[in-house]
Amino acid sequence: MRIVNKYKLGALALVSCSFLMAQIIFAGDLSTSLPHQDVIAKKQTESALYLTAAQAYKLVKKGDKDVLFIDVRTPAEVEFVGWTPLVDAVIPYMSNDYDEWNEKKHRYLKVINGGFPIVFEDLVVEKGLN
Repeated sequence: MRIVNKYKLGALALVSCSFLMAQIIFAGDLSTSLPHQDVIAKKQTESALYLTAAQAYKLVKKGDKDVLFIDVRTPAEVEFVGWTPLVDAVIPYMSNDYDEWNEKKHRYLKVINGGFPIVFEDLVVEKGLN
């Protein structure tokens, strides 16, 4: 019984330590985040069209037949962050090239999904859009 209690105490200490570390990490300076308007400017498309998540949600919820809502995130993002059943399709625009490491960004190199335009065009036709 004594051995079990030692293990329980060790596990409790580990959990407590992990919780404390999480609080320390999240207590850091968050001033490195971009202000909302800067994010909009950075994400602006060539056609100068941009929707916030809230605006996209309202547009899709209206049920407009001229809207094609595609989730372009990687499979890992969809798996770990989740997705909404409101999307017409999940088509990753980019994927990770696990053979190439991007030292500058500290992540795997991103490559464009060559099948994206084909699947996208099929969905446009299927929904009766142009």
